[in-house]
Amino acid sequence: MQIIAVLIKMTNKTVENYVLLCYDKYIQIDLFRRETMAKFIKSTLGRVALIAVVLVLIIGAVSFRMKQNELAEKAAVLEEQKNTLQNHVDEMKTDLESPFDEEYVAKIAKDKLGLRYPQEIVYYGNDN
Repeated sequence: MQIIAVLIKMTNKTVENYVLLCYDKYIQIDLFRRETMAKFIKSTLGRVALIAVVLVLIIGAVSFRMKQNELAEKAAVLEEQKNTLQNHVDEMKTDLESPFDEEYVAKIAKDKLGLRYPQEIVYYGNDN
């Protein structure tokens, strides 16, 4: 009731000023709210973008580390194969460099061809 009585007593100019003042306050509050919301959205989007970049970097690092481990294992297998082949090459070089005498021919005949001397007895059994 008091507000109505006050408004009635106010002049037309005072009412206009009061309405403009209230509207101005509303605009200021609305503008502040919009700015606050914009800052929040920007900071939230910034945080989300930062988190996304960090996640991409972490996933990339993990992927890189897994690929590196896979390649290291493959390199170890290839190194082992290389050593095996190198040993085989060394054996073949030794065979080529050894003199071509009766002992060498007998060794090749026994090892490669499975031949035996007529007086030689061969036993086959389970040698576990």
